[in-house]
Amino acid sequence: LNLSQQDNTPKKVRVGEDLGYDAKNSLVELYLDSSSQAAGKSIVELQLPKTSLIVLIDRGGKFVTPNGATVLQEKDKLMVMVDNDEELEKVNRVLLGH
Repeated sequence: LNLSQQDNTPKKVRVGEDLGYDAKNSLVELYLDSSSQAAGKSIVELQLPKTSLIVLIDRGGKFVTPNGATVLQEKDKLMVMVDNDEELEKVNRVLLGH
């Protein structure tokens, strides 16, 4: 059953869908593990796509509202707003290296 393995599939929520909006944006949860090339870098250094936005960081159960100077850390869970799957792929390459 693979119960001991962690599900690393990004969780994705369509923004505004349950309110009746025809929004194309999605909010995606991404986890920075030990292999993340973004750990130790500020958000502004990452050069994320202009239409993507890190809206919230879960850092050990405490929420951080990020700005450009916020330095990401290993084990951060990021809530990232993206416009489409292609943008999500770019964000994954920047944050996770894949």
